[in-house]
Amino acid sequence: MENLILKKGAVIFRQGSPSGCIYDVTWGVVGIYDRYGEPGETLLDEVRAGECFGEMGVIEGCPHSATAVALEKGTCVKAVTQAEFEAYFREKPAKVMAIMQNMSRRLREVSQKYLQACRAVAESTEAAREGRPPDDRLHRDLEELAKTYRSSGHRGA
Repeated sequence: MENLILKKGAVIFRQGSPSGCIYDVTWGVVGIYDRYGEPGETLLDEVRAGECFGEMGVIEGCPHSATAVALEKGTCVKAVTQAEFEAYFREKPAKVMAIMQNMSRRLREVSQKYLQACRAVAESTEAAREGRPPDDRLHRDLEELAKTYRSSGHRGA
């Protein structure tokens, strides 16, 4: 396992790049971004000491779905390769459980937002089909979902 001590703003991996490690934050904060450095850049999550990121790519063997960036000077992450992660199952079952709980929490948050968006779109479509204006609550829900997506600092995707 390799410890990486990072400068503020250091990119750990980029969206679309191959996955090869799970990163365990031992100090500092890492931002997880969609479209980092591009118009529409969105901070999806902040990962703090004791939490991991990058696990989905290692487990699935898929490219990274976001970009990871150190948000504090001296942020320290431990890079855990797939082979080392497999050893965690035997040697560090509590860490594996923590990784699974974190993944579950993030999936639950994304699922709730997705279902909320689906309900709002369905209600809006139904209102339009019936020739009535959408209810104010629906408009507020859609605006809130859009703000959540655009905002920096929300926890979820």
